[in-house]
Amino acid sequence: MSDLHCPATLLLTDLDEQTSGLAGALRGARVAAVYASDAAADRAGSIAAELGVRSTIVAGLEAAGERFAEALQGIADAHRGETVLVSTDAAVVGREVPRLAFNVPTDFAAGRPAEGRLVEVACDADGWVLRSWGDERLDQRTP
Repeated sequence: MSDLHCPATLLLTDLDEQTSGLAGALRGARVAAVYASDAAADRAGSIAAELGVRSTIVAGLEAAGERFAEALQGIADAHRGETVLVSTDAAVVGREVPRLAFNVPTDFAAGRPAEGRLVEVACDADGWVLRSWGDERLDQRTP
């Protein structure tokens, strides 16, 4: 990641079941905003209120393929140098994020992220880097 701007850090989660304690766990991350698919809007709004940031619904976060990539790219472009929480369907995250990131190891079996776990990706002009998948750090592994 060599461009002059800091990467945007996106913390992806589904917020389906595990919302208690998430805001407290994210306070140290200095989350600038919360974005959500329409299906996750209520829970995302609650987390945003606890964090004291705004919550925005973004079309395409629940979709697969190019629509998902475009939605994430738009969020990343608006938040260079910041960290944001993105709530969407875990199955979509499991399919799409490994396709976007250039550092996913060949032996990585993505699948659906564990319930309540965050998937961390960074984006800048050089592309997407998968930093972590739940508790597993990936940004230090060799693809």
